[in-house]
Amino acid sequence: MDAQLNPPYPENVPSAGVPDNYLAAAILTCMFCCMPLGVVSVAYAVSVNSAISMGNLQAAQIASKKAKFWMLVTLFSGLAFWVCYMLAIATMTASGVMANLENY
Repeated sequence: MDAQLNPPYPENVPSAGVPDNYLAAAILTCMFCCMPLGVVSVAYAVSVNSAISMGNLQAAQIASKKAKFWMLVTLFSGLAFWVCYMLAIATMTASGVMANLENY
């Protein structure tokens, strides 16, 4: 039996011009940084593959740029949240230690 594999992209789309979908990065930032913004990034990343499979390279490039933008927004907002959280914990810890020192 001769099994022929389907090409991952339509034949009219050159493989060198296929944009990156950023799906792995979008999923990781969605899980570890900021869920609401990460969902937007994942949605655009999935739409890149859909546009490529339909042969619409221009829509795939636009979706790729949006996926990258939202992935970076998710990453930096998550990092900003964790930095602020750690600063708040450090501030509360330091003020608690200083208050206990004044009692002695």
